[in-house]
Amino acid sequence: MAESHREEIAKLEALYAANPGGRVFVHLAEALRKAGEHERARRILDEGLGRHGDSASGYVVLGRVLQDVQAWSEAEAAFRRVLDLDAGNLVALRGLGDVARQAGRPADAAQRYGELL
Repeated sequence: MAESHREEIAKLEALYAANPGGRVFVHLAEALRKAGEHERARRILDEGLGRHGDSASGYVVLGRVLQDVQAWSEAEAAFRRVLDLDAGNLVALRGLGDVARQAGRPADAAQRYGELL
């Protein structure tokens, strides 16, 4: 893991430890995802989303984690949840398009990408 990732994760872990009920879990999970620590990111997201089920950004990061590990149907569900919370979320629309493409559903992918435009 690069030194910058370690430093960022350490800072975010300290913030999370100081306030585990807060929303810093999203940033910590994204940093862990970028560092390739998908299992840890998933655990943090499960805990955080259990407390903050209305966190669209939390579900965006969850969708990305699940994409990274090629859990296509779960990633799709996470991105759909984002759209339930924030109907115009462009990141979720792109995520759904990417998932459909990666899962071999080009027509679905084209539809989602079209919605982005």
